[in-house]
Amino acid sequence: MSPRGFAFGGWVMRYRSAACGFAFVLVVSLQSGICLAQTAPTAPAGTLQEAAAAHARGDYPSARQIFQSLAERGNVTAQFDLAVMNANGQGAPANMQEALKWYRAAAEQGDAESFANLATMFENGGGVPLDYVKAFLLFDAASRLARGDAAQNARAHRDALAGKMATAQLVQTQNLARLCQAEPIKACSARILAGDAFNAGSQALDTPMVIKLEQDHGVFVVPVTVNGTMSVKFIVDSGASDMVIPADLVSSLMASGTLSQSDFIGEGVAVLADGSKRKIQAFRLHSVRLGNLLLENVTASVSPVNAPPLLGQSFLNRLKSWSLDNATHTLIVK
Repeated sequence: MSPRGFAFGGWVMRYRSAACGFAFVLVVSLQSGICLAQTAPTAPAGTLQEAAAAHARGDYPSARQIFQSLAERGNVTAQFDLAVMNANGQGAPANMQEALKWYRAAAEQGDAESFANLATMFENGGGVPLDYVKAFLLFDAASRLARGDAAQNARAHRDALAGKMATAQLVQTQNLARLCQAEPIKACSARILAGDAFNAGSQALDTPMVIKLEQDHGVFVVPVTVNGTMSVKFIVDSGASDMVIPADLVSSLMASGTLSQSDFIGEGVAVLADGSKRKIQAFRLHSVRLGNLLLENVTASVSPVNAPPLLGQSFLNRLKSWSLDNATHTLIVK
C-alpha cells in the first residue's frame, strides 16, 4: 500500500478512515500517496474504492475525476486525497492552490492529517509563503484532533517551531492558539488561514521580554508558574541540565492534581551547576509560564526537599535566546 499523504521533505501523517485500514501513525517520507481501499475492485463506480483502484493501476485521470466528484459533495477522505493528487501533479499539473483548497476543506471537517499537511506547507514554504505562525497554529490544531503518537509528534513539531520565533512573536502566536482552541474547528481553521489575519507570521518580531529578577535569601530569582497553579521562584542556572524542583514542591503539585505518576518518565542523570552528577527522577511539566511566555511539556527532575529550584537547560534551550543583565538584575528573553 502507498502511504496516504505527502510532504515537502518533512512530515506526513496518515490515519484510519472509513475507507482505509491504516493505523494512525507518523512517517517521514517524500512519497506521494492515496488511500487504497481494502475491498475488491468490483465496488460500484464513483466510490472511494473505485477511485483508489484507479489510482493503484496508474489511471490518475479516472481517480481524480471520482475524487473531485466526491470531494465536491463533502466527502472528507476524497477531499484529502484530491489535495494529495493536486500537490503531487497526478492526473494534471501540480496545483498547490487547489491542494490548499482541498486540505482546507478537509481541515474544516476536523481532519487532523489535513491540518498537519497544511502546517508542513507553511513551515517549509511549499506552495505558500513561509509562515511559522500559521504552521504553529495548524500543528497545534492537529495535536488536539489526533491521538497517541500522532498527537505527540504534532506537539513536537509545534514546539520546534517555537524555538525559531522571537519571544514577542511566540507570545502573540500562543495567544492566537488559545483563541482558536475556544472556537469550533471550522472557525478555527478559517481564522488560521485567513489571508491577512496573521501578517506578523513572516515578520521578525525581535522585541525582547524583560523580566525583573527578585532577591531572595541573597540570590536573584525569577518567578515562574508551573502547571498553571503553582508560582515558584527559580534560580536561572545554565549549568543545570534540567529544570530542577525540590521533592516537597513536587509533592504539592501531585496533591493539587496537576502532576501524576503518569507524568514521570523514569530515572536519569542530572548534571549540577558544580559539574557533579547524580541519579534523579525525571518527569514532564505540562506547562511552564515565564512572564507572558508559555512552554509546554518541559522536562524536569526532582531534587531533595528544600533544595533551590533551578531553571536549567531543559527550559532555557527552548528559548530563541536569553541573557542576564547583572547591572539591572533582569532576565532578557528573545
